[in-house]
Amino acid sequence: MKKLFLYVLLFITIFFAAFELFYAYFLHQKWKTEDGLSDTEITATEASLEAAETMQRNAYTGYYLTITDDIVTAYLGDKSTVYEYTDLDANVIRQLDVKLYEELQNGLYFDTRERLFDFLESIVS
Repeated sequence: MKKLFLYVLLFITIFFAAFELFYAYFLHQKWKTEDGLSDTEITATEASLEAAETMQRNAYTGYYLTITDDIVTAYLGDKSTVYEYTDLDANVIRQLDVKLYEELQNGLYFDTRERLFDFLESIVS
């Protein structure tokens, strides 16, 4: 009698586990068909979203060097995110090189971080 009870309990447990799995699969399939997208279309949509995010990230590449509050400051390509503050006093640069000061006021663009730091090293030395 005990064996029969255990077999019935095991059968019921397996039955309900299988039911849960099929029900979850059914809901997933129903969700996909309600949206009207196949697996290929979902993958293509995800790929196009990733491409759009990458393009947005790459839209503001490079660095700008400009004067903010009498200090030379490096910004990311979006011109609003500070990349790095420097210890370079803009008034000292104006006294030493007026043309460089005017260029910094307008903003100097550098396409790579290496070129930005090379330029900063050149005006410090």
